[in-house]
Amino acid sequence: MILTLSRSPRLAVALLLVGVGCESPAPSLPIEYETTNLRIGSDRSICQGDLHTFERAISFMEDDLGLELAQPVTVYLWSSAGWEARGADACSLWAHAFGCYDYTHSTVYASLYSLYHELAHAVVNNQKLDVFFNEGIANAYGGRNLPFGETAPTSNAYLSRENYDHLTSAHFTRWLRERWGGYKLGRLATLDGSAFDNFEHVYGVSLHEAEALYFAEAPSMYPSLYGCSDPELPTRDLTGGWAEEIKLDCDHSDTLAGGLGLMAKRTLVVDEDGRYSLFTNAVVLSAHRCADGPISAYVDDPELHEDDIPPEYAAYPSPHLRYFEGGEVHTVELRRGRYSFTVSSESFEPGSVAIAVWPSLSPGPVDPGGI
Repeated sequence: MILTLSRSPRLAVALLLVGVGCESPAPSLPIEYETTNLRIGSDRSICQGDLHTFERAISFMEDDLGLELAQPVTVYLWSSAGWEARGADACSLWAHAFGCYDYTHSTVYASLYSLYHELAHAVVNNQKLDVFFNEGIANAYGGRNLPFGETAPTSNAYLSRENYDHLTSAHFTRWLRERWGGYKLGRLATLDGSAFDNFEHVYGVSLHEAEALYFAEAPSMYPSLYGCSDPELPTRDLTGGWAEEIKLDCDHSDTLAGGLGLMAKRTLVVDEDGRYSLFTNAVVLSAHRCADGPISAYVDDPELHEDDIPPEYAAYPSPHLRYFEGGEVHTVELRRGRYSFTVSSESFEPGSVAIAVWPSLSPGPVDPGGI
């Protein structure tokens, strides 16, 4: 898909939107960004990399579920602080909500934390879908790790929003997607009538039979559907490692806006366990290990040490990160697998940062007392 991304002139128009989850008109944010599928007003900086990421997520949902957005979506996106101060008013019907979707006006109110969840509601666009599956799909495609719930799926049949088990909803829905594909999930979500009544028609087994399979084979946790999909850090034969000078420019498609400045993400692929040296002249580099496939263990990892780069599943709902200060060499233990690195600057002005990783020359930690 060819994306047309543009920044539109500020619109001095306040859209008064009232609908599902919207008790009163939301605080207005001028629409400043436009993409193929989105019109965005935000109190935070947004770069071309962010816009591309949003569009990729929509395309993935559409392709995976076999659905299409009915029309472009208006998005009001707040920073965390802005959401607490102003954005939460848009979703005041739902206590502790981090976002909501107005079906009547095809409008998302969200923080960045909840954006993909609300965009999934927009793609499914079925206000009458049972809450167990409606929220389950939104959470399954919402970009979070999904742990096992506390109840059986059949115990949630026809329950209200106030009573259903949201963890089971998300985990079971993701299991359905992994076992039978997203297309059947999209079909279940868009048929007339209750999804519980339509379940056997779509899947060829009853919900009770599916539940038995689910308990027999589902892992304890699923990782995000969007994890570690960034460009790979290129190898450098001279050091036997990896290195890159990354240009940061808000107009570039791989530059993201962070809280204090510009950011970029890279995936590091490690083929051998060992000690590696890491350097960046960025202000800070954050890292976590990627989860490649279902996760059979949750927080407890006997091989995880305090100074290790933690796995993606080390905490719920957001992954723990190991932070490295720029300007000095750090030595870390890396296992075979993939790692997600984020380099950050303190400015929104264009610039560049360097990152390098190579096999450490030190076979183990240096004991200062023994020198």
